[in-house]
Amino acid sequence: MRLPDERLRPPAGTSWQIPIAESNGVQSPFVRRPIFYGWIIVAVVFVTMGVGVNARTAFSLLFPPILAEFGWERGVTADAFSFGFLD
Repeated sequence: MRLPDERLRPPAGTSWQIPIAESNGVQSPFVRRPIFYGWIIVAVVFVTMGVGVNARTAFSLLFPPILAEFGWERGVTADAFSFGFLD
């Protein structure tokens, strides 16, 4: 008598393993990679967002030197920054 879960077992002498390379030399898409690709995307987005936010907030540090260098009024300089921030 066969149990219902025995139908799911491979026949004797075979295995469930997926071949790493097919006969045409193409690697199987089911091969485990050393790192999940999504984590690479998360890391790239994290670094990109960190650089972008710091570039925008660094204006407050550069505001006094910009005023001194170009001799602009504070309002004109702040307007230029605000206009650039809308982009």
